Amino acid sequence: MLLRKVYFFCNNAVSKIRFLFEYAYIRSFKYNIYMANPFFRFKQFTVWHDQCAMKVGTDGALLGAWVRLKATDRFLLDVGTGSGLIALMMAQRSQALIDAIDIDQPACQQAAENARRSPFAGRIAVHHKALTDYEPQEDRRYDLIASNPPYFIQSLKCPDAARSHARHADSLTLPSLLADSSRLLAPEGRIALVIPFDQREALLEEAKAQGLYAQRETHVSSRLNLPPKRLLIELGQQPVETLIDSLAIEADESRRTPMWRMDRWTSRFLLPSPPWILLPWPSSSSRVRSTATVRSKR
Repeated sequence: MLLRKVYFFCNNAVSKIRFLFEYAYIRSFKYNIYMANPFFRFKQFTVWHDQCAMKVGTDGALLGAWVRLKATDRFLLDVGTGSGLIALMMAQRSQALIDAIDIDQPACQQAAENARRSPFAGRIAVHHKALTDYEPQEDRRYDLIASNPPYFIQSLKCPDAARSHARHADSLTLPSLLADSSRLLAPEGRIALVIPFDQREALLEEAKAQGLYAQRETHVSSRLNLPPKRLLIELGQQPVETLIDSLAIEADESRRTPMWRMDRWTSRFLLPSPPWILLPWPSSSSRVRSTATVRSKR
């Protein structure tokens, strides 16, 4: 009804044609993003994810842009790489050699293909291995280990086995993730994670038990003045004063908050796109979305 009224008030044929064209464009663009496209295109690489249990989403994009990389970093590890998104983002931001591991073979094959098609093909190696079984070449130790781990605990599992493995923590628990990551860390190495905020205390307690200490935290909320939904955290082996800040994805339903500047972290990765096209926040609520926008190939 509203569309009919807008169309009726267009005062000439050109306006009506333009309105219909723009409406069709918006519907087509949103359909490509949410329903049809098997890939996301970034500025320097494209991530195909149609063979992956978990698709490109806000958590991975946030972590890949947030992790602290140093000029002296030589070796990086992406645990549970999925489509290879985080590995590709780290490769764009550094000159380090990157290993990416996952227990899902189709995801590994697709991540390897995504890496091969990227400008960083010579620096990313994908391995079909669980973290507990993984032994790097030449006793390599990592300056940074990044992971967007499965985080559902004691919840109803998806009937799709691959998606269930990717989402549920029994395939990679926080204690085993921290223990095996510590084993692979260089002396000054860091572990960077994105997890639900309600797991923060359990993570900090487990990290302390394993001799790991929070160095940086960013508390991520969907909107300003709402409780955090996600925790971006960097752990190290030396006790230091923790740097804590916050990030609100949106100020309200239609306005981005000054706390979250897209050009601060993600402009180096994301193509410009209309403001209504948003990556879905990984939540049961379809109303909560982030401003990490991407443009897909039409």
